[in-house]
Amino acid sequence: MIKGVYNKSPICLQNVACTIAGFAKRGRRYNRTFHQTLQWLLQTDRWSLERLRDYQNKQLRELVAHCYQSVPYYARLFDENGIQPHDIQTTEDLPAIPILTKDIVRQNPDAFLSSSFARRTLVDTATSGTTGAGLRFYHSPYTIAFQWAVWWRFRMRFGVSLNDTHAAFTGKQVVPQGQNVGPYWRHNYAMHQTRFSAFHLSSATAQEYVKCLNSRHYRYYSGYPSVMSSLAEFMIDQRLELVRPPQVVFCGSESLLPHQAHLMQEAFGCPVADQYGAAEHVCNMSQCECGNYHEDMELGIVERQFVEEHSSGVSSRIIATGLTDRAFPLLRYDIGDIATFTNSPCSCDRQTPTIRCIDGRIESCILTPDGKRIGRMAHVFADLPNVRESQIVQETVYTLTVKVVRAHGYSERDELRYKQRIQAIVGTEMNIAFEYVDRIPKEKNGKLRAVISRLPESNATTK
Repeated sequence: MIKGVYNKSPICLQNVACTIAGFAKRGRRYNRTFHQTLQWLLQTDRWSLERLRDYQNKQLRELVAHCYQSVPYYARLFDENGIQPHDIQTTEDLPAIPILTKDIVRQNPDAFLSSSFARRTLVDTATSGTTGAGLRFYHSPYTIAFQWAVWWRFRMRFGVSLNDTHAAFTGKQVVPQGQNVGPYWRHNYAMHQTRFSAFHLSSATAQEYVKCLNSRHYRYYSGYPSVMSSLAEFMIDQRLELVRPPQVVFCGSESLLPHQAHLMQEAFGCPVADQYGAAEHVCNMSQCECGNYHEDMELGIVERQFVEEHSSGVSSRIIATGLTDRAFPLLRYDIGDIATFTNSPCSCDRQTPTIRCIDGRIESCILTPDGKRIGRMAHVFADLPNVRESQIVQETVYTLTVKVVRAHGYSERDELRYKQRIQAIVGTEMNIAFEYVDRIPKEKNGKLRAVISRLPESNATTK
């Protein structure tokens, strides 16, 4: 109903609606808790690893006691497994608690609600889910403000501030889907933001996007790397230039691939910085000025479940325990992602654990006939100048379909090169078929997935 009215309204009223919604978001995100937490986080950013571990352990003890006393799921789980709250004193004791899967949360979300909180005071958050099965969470206002403070500590490393004018490229459908003439953006004046449509960007409309970006000084861009790198590629192809480039581009919500970062750096003329978070608010990892990710240890505890070892580090499945949400606590939550951790210290001198890269979703891994699970596919997409977009889809253990949007100059030689790269990783037993398309559909949330596995979950998640 509300969406229908919005879509039929004049653009000026749509801008008003975006601004009104912006005031509500600003109040929820940037309240007193946010500002107090941000100032504290700017101090803890340089704490020693030992001091941060001590902080985590103290928070963990309080959290476990709270869960046992007020959260039905954990009261039952602890009793069934003979766990007492005092058994969990440090992060090293966490393996005594069984791992929590998304299916468990999905089947009975009310069991995770703490009796210490009234539901009406919580923020209901739903995720669409990359496999089509969404999740529902309830977050306290404190948790939301804390998460945004963590994100803003990350952004402030690159010299921007809260009230800077910026451009956003996400999956929010601020422009009606059926609109076929510009403008393909709407203004949220409450947050100094222009929101650009991810669903209307094309070779034909790219010039209009750039014209708007040149109409004012946007201090930074933020959003999905798949959207912003597509704009960057159109700009390079059409020799479109920014009169006033942004100071930095912030990426999130999708895995940032190396070739996407390169495209954005070339077209936008500025650094590209990435952060990894989760709708569940259980952990966060933010890049520093040196390009490495660091655990934001104040927000959550990250455990590493070994997947594979390679030259750049150790790939591990992320098991996370959120420290900030007492209303809907998640202990040892299998978030479904893989990251490559390294023991090498970062030259930025931060003491927190360093992550080389976020490898992606478990359900987006390729399973080979000999049982290997391949999650590191980023370099397959790098340096393919005649490929505009691409997506690898696994239908069976023996078949891969490579969807390709060809750029000018694409030839059989490009296909052979692409195929050889994939075979070098997955082996020669798999049949690799190419499908050429005009466009690759994005998810309902506006994201573009580089790898999709359609295997049954029992296969896709088992090494």
